[in-house]
Parts: sequence; C-alpha cells; structure tokens
Amino acid sequence: MKKVMFFIAVVGACILSACSGEIDRTIYTVVPERPAGQEDVIELAVDPIDTVRVGFIGLGMRGIGAIERYVYIPGAKIAALCDIRPEMVERAQKVMRDAGLDDVPAYSGTEDAWKGLCDRDDIDLV
Repeated sequence: MKKVMFFIAVVGACILSACSGEIDRTIYTVVPERPAGQEDVIELAVDPIDTVRVGFIGLGMRGIGAIERYVYIPGAKIAALCDIRPEMVERAQKVMRDAGLDDVPAYSGTEDAWKGLCDRDDIDLV
C-alpha cells in the first residue's frame, strides 16, 4: 500500500510540474533612439586606402595577439601603441622589432594616455 501511495504521489507531482508555466528565457535589450541627423554606416563605401595606419589601445592578451598578427598583414602599418602599463607597450614594441619594424610612438602611464593616440592625424583606424 505504501508503494502504491508513493507511486501516485510521484505521478501526481510529475503531472503538476508538467502543467506549470514555462519560464520566458528571451533576452530583452533596449535599443536607444538614434540622435536626430545621425545615420548608420551599413552601406558606406569609400575609396580604398593603400596603407591603413592603425593605432592600438590596450595591449593585454588580445592586444598583443593583434600586434603579432598585424605585423604580417600587407597594407597595414602599426602607427602608435597605447596601454596604461608601460611594460605592455614595451612588450609590443619588442614584437615589432622582432618582426623587423621600427618602434612607433607610444602612450602609457595614465588613464588618459589613450587620448593622445586618438588626437593624432596620422591614424586611420583605432
């Protein structure tokens, strides 16, 4: 008799749990309105650049990996480096020297050092 009651209780619990509502797992995000006059650049087309001058901000694991790849990309020139930690900038400069490239202007040491890189007129891409 106890086994029958236990079986009925388990079956009843399964039925009740099957009838319960599902959790909505949809992720909702709020997309802000675009300011007046601002447009997207989805179909932007510009004339190609022979040499794209790139500035790197952040030379941690991903940043140094990008430097290691960019030194071998034809048509890409590393124009400046920036990291809050000077030793990371020196590490990136070493990667460039090992690839036969000259040192480039470096920005480091303060939280606002990146602004100096962004103010340069000789950088096409950051």
